[in-house]
Amino acid sequence: EKKSEKKREGEGQNEPVAFVDDELEQLAAVIQVAIDTFITKHGGDCVFLKLSSRSPKDSSMDGPLMRRLLRDELALAKSEAESKLVAMQQQQQKKQKQNKSIEASVVAELVDENAEVVAFVNCVPKSMTVKTGHEAVDLFVRSERIFVDLNRWLEYADNLDPINIILREYYPSLMPALEFRAFVHNNQLNALSQYYDVCYYPWLVERKPHYQRLLTDYFETKVRDRVAGCISIGSYVVDFCVVRDTSDNEQAMIIEINTWANTTGAALFSWQQDRNILMNGPFEFRVVEAPIADVRATLFPEIRDQIQEARLSLGIPAKKQLTKDNNNNHHKQPKKKRSLWNRKSLSP
Repeated sequence: EKKSEKKREGEGQNEPVAFVDDELEQLAAVIQVAIDTFITKHGGDCVFLKLSSRSPKDSSMDGPLMRRLLRDELALAKSEAESKLVAMQQQQQKKQKQNKSIEASVVAELVDENAEVVAFVNCVPKSMTVKTGHEAVDLFVRSERIFVDLNRWLEYADNLDPINIILREYYPSLMPALEFRAFVHNNQLNALSQYYDVCYYPWLVERKPHYQRLLTDYFETKVRDRVAGCISIGSYVVDFCVVRDTSDNEQAMIIEINTWANTTGAALFSWQQDRNILMNGPFEFRVVEAPIADVRATLFPEIRDQIQEARLSLGIPAKKQLTKDNNNNHHKQPKKKRSLWNRKSLSP
């Protein structure tokens, strides 16, 4: 209870958390040494951090690293928008003086809500990496997700496996756009979805058949039999990613395997409405086919504020603040049952 109160008081301040007693200080020191040793032994600039239950992504999203990454991503989006505007002006054969002037209002429209959310999502994987044990412990103690998981484990410890800290190699080439969630029932791949279900990527829509072939082939040849042999579970939800190897060829990989349960996020599917597809097929692959109206409403307020702050710091005119009505409208969008980034969502 003391820890929870401390977190709420300091939430969003991006300051190291002061632990409430000496035992926690000692535990933090042990964890920091273990993580520092691991990083030193295995090399790399940073590592991805999580518990064996879930990651502390809620605390990483309002940390100082996220703010720096988000500003960089929006700066890139602004640069691309300015280049696009110049090309539009040239195509319209405007006068030279007009070509030299980039209209801020037009740039603001080109850096639209979809571009904002894509920029934010691009920052998510990197924001969950750490370089030191102190950064790791700070992410954990500021995370409501971790707090809930640890309390749940303490309550039911006799019936649960030990909970562990997991460090994994971070792949800089991993693109959030190429993360996917797959639904396997009785060892049959029945459904595949774009993981970040609030982002519209036109090029992903065009290459949808390519990634369907790549991922279904990977499941059939590399995943199904190995998972069945290792964990003897026929029904599960598995997250895939596509990265490039040293020869610049695309390669599918497993990120993690999740429990087959309606508490696991369904991405662009629904455990209620699409249950027959998830369990029996026929196979279906879903991606976001068009920009989602009011997509910024899928982010919780702290993230929307960060985006506004980054836009202003880059000289991009601020988008109109969401009203209460705007927030309610996003729930009317088809297939959008809830937000990936809603603090109340406790699913993986």
